[in-house]
Amino acid sequence: EFSGSIDEAKAKTIIASANSVPEEDVTVTISGSRRLAAGRRLAASVEAVIKVATADAVDAIATKAADSDAIVAAAQAAGVETTVTVSEAPTKAVKVVTKIKSKPGAAAVEAPDTSAVQTAVKDVLNVDVTVAITNVVQ
Repeated sequence: EFSGSIDEAKAKTIIASANSVPEEDVTVTISGSRRLAAGRRLAASVEAVIKVATADAVDAIATKAADSDAIVAAAQAAGVETTVTVSEAPTKAVKVVTKIKSKPGAAAVEAPDTSAVQTAVKDVLNVDVTVAITNVVQ
């Protein structure tokens, strides 16, 4: 939560900078920002989603995203004076997409077992996962 109003472009820049990721890997949703009488502004609630490519990066981003001082420093570097409150601990969500295709003329590849995939991903990332196997054609 930012003290005062902020637009999506500026929030995206600040979040990306604070977490050392490219802006294209950040999406933000802003709510609660509006101007009151006499120029006062309500706090802006910013929800950010940061995409990363590796399991190691997930843990690092979860730690960085909770660092309100780093977000304030990034805001100041972007010319925004604000205080920041991290009102919810960052959560980790993982989306793994794998395509398995048989060679032409070869026997169809069996779809993997959902519980085996779930266990393997959880063991590597140390997060709870939900697995869905879709579009199986044999």
